[in-house]
Amino acid sequence: MKRWAAGLVLATLLAGVVGIGWGPRDLPARLVNRYSPHAPSSPEEWARVYGYGPDELVEFTFDRGRGRPFFQGEVNGRPASLFFDSANAFGLTVPEAWVRQEGWRVTGERPHVVGGQPTGTFPDFTVTSLAVAGVALPISVGTSWAGNEASFGWPSLRGRTITLDYAHGRAAIGSRPLPESITPGRGRYVARYVSPEGYAGAVLIPTRVRGRQYLALVDTGASVTAIDRTLAEEWGLAPNLLGRVRLEGLEIGPFRLDVPSAALRPVRTLFRSGPRPSFVIGADVLCRFLVTFDYAAGRLILER
Repeated sequence: MKRWAAGLVLATLLAGVVGIGWGPRDLPARLVNRYSPHAPSSPEEWARVYGYGPDELVEFTFDRGRGRPFFQGEVNGRPASLFFDSANAFGLTVPEAWVRQEGWRVTGERPHVVGGQPTGTFPDFTVTSLAVAGVALPISVGTSWAGNEASFGWPSLRGRTITLDYAHGRAAIGSRPLPESITPGRGRYVARYVSPEGYAGAVLIPTRVRGRQYLALVDTGASVTAIDRTLAEEWGLAPNLLGRVRLEGLEIGPFRLDVPSAALRPVRTLFRSGPRPSFVIGADVLCRFLVTFDYAAGRLILER
């Protein structure tokens, strides 16, 4: 099973949730979440509705083993496969080995913190070019980590929008404001998200469970949805053979969802100060929607 790593960095890289990443594989259906990608329309149709040009539609691969959307691109001229990690607070994270092998200019060292404890440092480096599916993204400094995957996140998408269609493996990255017609409606949820102080770009949205409202971190790098361990204990949710729990009646706007197998994690300790999430919304839920991160207007849009 994959470690909980490589995602949102709380004080630094890797104190986050992105590597919840266990895939469904061949485990019993009652214990795992089957990915069921869904989109409300064809890529060409939703691109038109959302104001993207035909040339802004790009392809990605939804890795169902890791539950992550991977794009082909390049970093400083090096061909790279990068997944979009909405919880990546640094904009670009690559394996430390790349920095060493390519001789990229190191600009400093960043502490590596796990569970609030420093475990070492990883080099930051100068970014001369970053392209994702042929789209050049502006960022000048990236960071590295001990893993073997690369990811990009909010800082490199500042002021832009990105839409993910998991069902068709298509996406769009735009630099124009979304049309005014993109408003809440039948089958569409539009939420103004909040970000904790010091973690701009982290997407926290309101959810409801059991009649109470809770914040949830939306994380495209997390393969499964997670619930805070203490909250699960308060509710008396019994772990299954995988140490997960069944989460029923998760309400996101007009959508009511069941999560057959939610991971137990210390979600409420992800940030040093409020607002604090109680859930992480991972790919097992996100793939059921057309998902748009409107970083220009601070909105998350789910449509199905």
